Amino acid sequence: MTNNEVEPSATWPRTTWFACAVFAGVAVVGATYAALLLGSQFFADDFLYLQLGARDALTIPWLFEPSYGHLAPVFRLLHVLIAREGGVSWPFAAGVLAILVGLMYTAILWFARLLLGRGPAAIVVALVCASAIPTLRTTMWLASGVQVIGGAFCMTLCIAGFIAYLKSDKRWHLAVSVGALALGLLWQERPILTIGYLILIRYLFFTPERPWGWPRVRSEARIWAPYLVVDAAYLWYRLFVFESEPAPGNLGDGVTLFTSGFLRSYLPSLVGVRQSLDSDWVEPSTVLGAIVLLAAFLYVLATRRGAWRCVAFLVATYGANIVVQAAGRLGVPGTDPVWISRDLQYFVDPYLATVFALCLAWTLPRRETPLISARVSAIAMTVVAVPVALSTALHWVDVVKVNHQSYSHRYLNQALTDLAHTGNVDLISLKVPEAVSPPFVARFTDQERFFTIDADLRRQFRDASPRKVVITADGNLVPAHPVTLGWASPAATDAGPACISGPAGTELRLEVPSGARADEQVGFVRITYSSPAAVAVRITSGPGADNDWPVRLPAGEDRSVIQRLDHTPTDQLRITTLRRAENLCVSSVWLGMIAVDTIDGCRVIDHHGAPTATAARCDEEWGNLPTAVGAED
Repeated sequence: MTNNEVEPSATWPRTTWFACAVFAGVAVVGATYAALLLGSQFFADDFLYLQLGARDALTIPWLFEPSYGHLAPVFRLLHVLIAREGGVSWPFAAGVLAILVGLMYTAILWFARLLLGRGPAAIVVALVCASAIPTLRTTMWLASGVQVIGGAFCMTLCIAGFIAYLKSDKRWHLAVSVGALALGLLWQERPILTIGYLILIRYLFFTPERPWGWPRVRSEARIWAPYLVVDAAYLWYRLFVFESEPAPGNLGDGVTLFTSGFLRSYLPSLVGVRQSLDSDWVEPSTVLGAIVLLAAFLYVLATRRGAWRCVAFLVATYGANIVVQAAGRLGVPGTDPVWISRDLQYFVDPYLATVFALCLAWTLPRRETPLISARVSAIAMTVVAVPVALSTALHWVDVVKVNHQSYSHRYLNQALTDLAHTGNVDLISLKVPEAVSPPFVARFTDQERFFTIDADLRRQFRDASPRKVVITADGNLVPAHPVTLGWASPAATDAGPACISGPAGTELRLEVPSGARADEQVGFVRITYSSPAAVAVRITSGPGADNDWPVRLPAGEDRSVIQRLDHTPTDQLRITTLRRAENLCVSSVWLGMIAVDTIDGCRVIDHHGAPTATAARCDEEWGNLPTAVGAED
């Protein structure tokens, strides 16, 4: 047997094998979907990418804009699909993620089928990879799952197509492989490593029998030319056209990342364990993972000649993945290499590389006299496989119950449930809690801006509705009550309406009374106005202190719009038009806070909807507030 051939572990009838493979694939996709519904929700970057996808114009240049330094047109396109077709429906987004896991399963199944034959081993390998703890943990976060699982699918499809081409010499296999590489590079950066995987596979496991010479050079060039063209085009665009700033760290951080990741994430993941964030460097799962990894390669050594090739493949691919990870992230200010090393999204590819290395052992010649009997091998595999499967199942439950998205799961599900059971309301928009979306995406954490991605919710929110509500920090939809701190009056007149007309950039300046100005808890403004046409404005409460988004003032007489102020007002409040306005007349501008009923009584809330220690009266109603400057006197 040459190493271009594969010794099948077992051969099932084609129909039987296909039915079992489909059943296993449906099972893993269904389990993933259920896990996502039970334990996850939109989180962090999702708020940014979904709002961009919903509102920005879909153009080719937009797809190629940097996404936190990533070149990821396919990633951005999928967020457009989710935002415009699913709105804020997590079941829709979870369905997309589950489909990506299904695609990855299919690619791995093809890879394993090529190396292990049409038997149960290939199905088991695909099932193990698609249900691994790093895969599940990564999928729980939409942005991470779309990027990493999509990239892993493309890399695996590229590798499988390459092996199929080496075995069959069919050009369409090569076309699939090259196409998967191109797609992967448009998805995320990591598939640039795929060419290294292919080189190792070609010259360690599928070495040509023809001696070196001009015919062999031409044959090899025919294989590698399309890959080199794709990679060269990508690197040219990435280095000379695309605007990105890689942030490589120092050598010490790189060593910390490598060792911490290897001991705390990689080895435990091999035995189906996700370590807690406060775990030590070496835990029992670390030792067990090392034992299983060593035992697997000792088995290869005992049954195959040239086992060093599998070790070389794993060491090279694992090292390359860590280097890419370090080069792209470690230099970002505030980045902790230990924290990154605990993030399992960075260990999906090393996990797959380990499985690839072991599967590739089946291309190596079998020892004439194996150092271990088949019976002992079967017993050893069973002894290892059963505990690992049980551990994986237990940690699946753990990941679903406790993850970074757990708070978001409770918060958004509660808010969406309450919104689904209420009629038209005027939602006074707060910011989502930082546990749902951290400050680095602050411009995209406004509740209303996020929820109005969904067309049904957009129709439900009516600023003219007498029902003024807020979504609190625990996701509950509750009545909002005004707490008056002061009124802003036009700077140029003593009283009466202040009207402005003019192009974009026209300003109306309002004086803020000292009582309201000094109180750091000033958080909301109600503008009562009249305008013959809708106009967009921006509220500025101090130098560089703009609200993070435009405020839309619908057309009408004596309309009122309540908006959050993201900064404490100084001596002036400026309303600046963002497009031409005609006869926009402001009759009053109320400044104050919002109070809600809590178990501890009526309390003022902060910008995230969390109750503060400040007591208030919840018998105040918005309808009792004056609608004209001077009326409060």
